[in-house]
Amino acid sequence: MAVVGEVGRLGCEASVMKRMHGRSGAYTPSGSKGIAHEIMANDWANLNNLLKPDTVTWLTKSSNAPQVDAVTMKGGKVLERIQYKDTTSPSGVQKTVKQVASGKYR
Repeated sequence: MAVVGEVGRLGCEASVMKRMHGRSGAYTPSGSKGIAHEIMANDWANLNNLLKPDTVTWLTKSSNAPQVDAVTMKGGKVLERIQYKDTTSPSGVQKTVKQVASGKYR
């Protein structure tokens, strides 16, 4: 089971790295973790919507869009716009909360 789990993890990581190709910031140490986070969050959202085949979350075409990283669609209708943030420090979280409160990410 451990070997199967490790092979699955490696396959998932390879898939994420392949999909990072061409995204803005994907080749820098600070940017790559954010792009990987966006892709994995999209995968998680789509996994949660597995029983809703008409609902899918996509990364936006523009990899450096200032306010929207991903869009969840149902049929042809936008259900939500998502701005991912991978902040882990208390100061980073506070900065993001202030930006949201000021209306930067509507």
